[in-house]
Amino acid sequence: MSREAIAQAIAAQDPSALDAALTAYFKRKSVYRLDLSALDLASLPDFFFPLLVKHNVQDLNLRANQLTELPEAFAQAATVGSLNLTDNKLKKLPDVLFAAPSLVLVEGIPGFSRNPQRALLNGFLQATPFLAEDPQLRASLFWNVLRGKNIAAVHTADLLLALQTGFAELIQPAQEELLRRSAGDPLHADAFVCILGNVSFKKTDLKNAVVARGATYQTRPDERTTHFILGRSPERPDPLPAHPLTFVPLTEAEAWIRDNAAPSPLQVHTDDAHLAAQAENINNLLLAPDDASVDMAAALIKVHGVTPGITTGLFALAKLSNNGDHRDMARKLLKKHGSPAVLKALADRGKVAYTGDKAERNTAAAIASLSRLCDEIDWDRIAICARQRYGYGLSYIFRQRGNAALKLQLLTSSVDAKGHLDLHSVISPGYTPDYENAYSYYSSEPFVPEVYDVPGLRSLSLSACLFSHLPPGIERLTELEHLDLSRNMLSKLPDELTQLKKLTSLRLDVNCFPDVPPQLQHLTSLRTLSIQGNRQSSDSHLYVPLTIPPELRAALPQCAFTDGLSAHQQERYRWQQKP
Repeated sequence: MSREAIAQAIAAQDPSALDAALTAYFKRKSVYRLDLSALDLASLPDFFFPLLVKHNVQDLNLRANQLTELPEAFAQAATVGSLNLTDNKLKKLPDVLFAAPSLVLVEGIPGFSRNPQRALLNGFLQATPFLAEDPQLRASLFWNVLRGKNIAAVHTADLLLALQTGFAELIQPAQEELLRRSAGDPLHADAFVCILGNVSFKKTDLKNAVVARGATYQTRPDERTTHFILGRSPERPDPLPAHPLTFVPLTEAEAWIRDNAAPSPLQVHTDDAHLAAQAENINNLLLAPDDASVDMAAALIKVHGVTPGITTGLFALAKLSNNGDHRDMARKLLKKHGSPAVLKALADRGKVAYTGDKAERNTAAAIASLSRLCDEIDWDRIAICARQRYGYGLSYIFRQRGNAALKLQLLTSSVDAKGHLDLHSVISPGYTPDYENAYSYYSSEPFVPEVYDVPGLRSLSLSACLFSHLPPGIERLTELEHLDLSRNMLSKLPDELTQLKKLTSLRLDVNCFPDVPPQLQHLTSLRTLSIQGNRQSSDSHLYVPLTIPPELRAALPQCAFTDGLSAHQQERYRWQQKP
């Protein structure tokens, strides 16, 4: 039986005759190679390809025929590994080639040998032999990812698998789609993060980056895992840029990591809540103090474009970043997409962050001045960013009305492991008022009532905060043991202070009390009390020493008192008494 008999059976559309012709043909062949070249074949019937599997055809030569297309049924030729289509009438690359499960080499199509599509096809076929057992998955990977066919509907599991192919043209769109999905699920305080694959950065740095954002890092996935970090693949050199903020939610990746049943298709979200979460995640990256986070944000912006929700992050980058490339990028994007009010604030030549003795005051004043130019920007977040990058600016938030929840959050996060909070270090770091020489600092500051709501507080320092009074509410600090009110402008104490039954230590040094406060005799739990260096008034640096009266010493027999003036204050006091 000759090759011509096979061609006649194909032309006659006779499956039985074709099967018989193939059987006879391979009786005389020692290899499973079917040569159908130069037989003027104009088309191939669908029943032809299952017969190739039946006879285990591995090398199919269709050279020098009249074929104008390759039918979709070619995907059923599961045994064919090599295909020659040279000198036919094919005008374009047949998409069905990417669905053939065992195909690793393709020859032919006029001009195809000089076309980069040939290298593209052969590279993909040779790089994905591990997909040979699942032709449907192989087709999904290439058709939906590389060919751009509804990539939003591709399973996250398939995208992760695409990263392992080492096939650059396949990896790039898969990366972009994973970035798009990751942006919609930012980290939250209850997140459990697990790394997926190797990474180029230190695990310690990764752990610190995750923990700093309020999440929990764990080394292996389990039922608590909510996010995965996409790192470098163990088999391939660079499937995804290694970065601690590229996240994929558990609901999309758990089937792939645990080898369970096939995951459900991704639901593409377009609702306002999802878009807001996406903008929030990009903003978090733009506002982060490390350049790697900003680079990730830039990649996300390329995928999503600029939305109004990320204006704050771009403005912070333009005004506060030390990286010139990042500043230029942010300015270009704001100038192209920003509103007139945003552009006005951007054009302001004044600095936002200052250094030096008055850095906190100047930074807060600069942010307040800019806030009057534009209300589209979240200036509280600008202040937080300035504090993270330069150490100053947080007092802007505490001087504004409203946003009590943010103030309480900032205070609570500043409490150390022993339950101690130093309010001065939060709202005015690096500056301590000098009452002896600087009259300009005698204006009082507004009190921060949110400090009364910090949970579990055992020690509180309000020293050097320039408070002129303590409003009601301090009785809510039921666990308070140590209270420092020194270096303020207090002239009296609130009666509610007597309700602090666990208070054992109290400092009232360098205030403006006309007499020893009468409330002190009711603080029966006190063990130490200091009231050294009392000043004459809030607008004076003259000392007026106070002495603990005998009746107070009798009321608090177990308390150690410190009154009068210190050695330095005594010297200053004697100098003040000279005529």
